[in-house]
Amino acid sequence: MSINSKELSETDIPSYEIFLRDIRRIYPEGNLDLAYKRILYHINTRQFCNDGTPITYSLIMDKFATHIKSWNMVYGSRDPKYWGKDAEEKRKTLFDFIGMNGYEREYVTSVGQSERTAYLFGDFTLDYLKEQIEQFKHTIPDETG
Repeated sequence: MSINSKELSETDIPSYEIFLRDIRRIYPEGNLDLAYKRILYHINTRQFCNDGTPITYSLIMDKFATHIKSWNMVYGSRDPKYWGKDAEEKRKTLFDFIGMNGYEREYVTSVGQSERTAYLFGDFTLDYLKEQIEQFKHTIPDETG
């Protein structure tokens, strides 16, 4: 979800009304007045992330949307009675998200077959893995014969 409004350039800070419209699409919980003031403060005082990326309204809102999408991927499909104690703690309001510099982090929003395969088997080709299985099979004596 990209927040770039047609009426804003990348360096603009939107009006409070535009902010409210944008945040309502994502997760409008917590004190939104303080969250907006915190956005203004971070953009005006911090100016750059640790990696040198400029801190912009779009960056903060896009990362917050990704944070919420990531949380929903893990907990959103479950009944709230099965969330556990840490589920609500992990879903941050925008105010808390900015306070912990959440825009500096990367969030997982999908886990596809390729990510799962790489996690399970590493960066090996399928042919290499088949060859390894065949070699392994020949190192164990056949117990059936």
